Amino acid sequence: MEDWLPFLEKYEIFIYIIVGVFSLYFLSQVLDAWREWRGAIFGLEREKAQGRLAFRATMLVILLLFGLTEFYLVTFIAPTYPGAHSLATPTLDIMATPEMTIPAAAAQSIPTPEPTQASDVVDPQVVRTGCLEDQIEWTYPVNGDEIKGLIEPMGTVNVPNLGFYKYEYSPADAENWTTIAGGDQPKVDQPLGGIWNTEQVVPGDYQLRLVVYDNQNNPFPACIISVRILGS
Repeated sequence: MEDWLPFLEKYEIFIYIIVGVFSLYFLSQVLDAWREWRGAIFGLEREKAQGRLAFRATMLVILLLFGLTEFYLVTFIAPTYPGAHSLATPTLDIMATPEMTIPAAAAQSIPTPEPTQASDVVDPQVVRTGCLEDQIEWTYPVNGDEIKGLIEPMGTVNVPNLGFYKYEYSPADAENWTTIAGGDQPKVDQPLGGIWNTEQVVPGDYQLRLVVYDNQNNPFPACIISVRILGS
């Protein structure tokens, strides 16, 4: 123990910074997984989201326990352990702005989100994306439609080994998808299930996407169109 206690004392600040950064990252991942689990409406989708939530929560707990262990060893064990040489470490000032930087090796290991590609955001003037004729496509509304009030979305979901599908909407300038409804039976130019009350959203330009999964929970490319919701 006397071999690694000095190491923990010497690099105490760096360890706290690294644990803090990774803890914040996994906390955000836990919140994302929890929202995904809450929004899941099918068994396969819900099971997959639950697995991600459990893994990320476990990693967060491990990091917090590691930080607490570091604090306990350095604060209470190291000063009284025979043969351990206490090393002077800066006092943590929670009101001060730290001037320390994360070591390059640690910084490189922190995942960084990939920038959203321009093609991922559907402008109202851009044609539909990701749709497959006679397999995954919208038949009502269609790209560029203006809609209002209560509508019954229609489309085609006719793929091999169908697991389930769902359809969602998002503002045209965002990727904040809200699930409307879904199903698990093939459709050919038929109602996709559910009624969408467009009066419950702010009028403007929106994206509609049809997301289809096979029976192994593998997604097909999402069929995305743009529509404009009119006020009453």
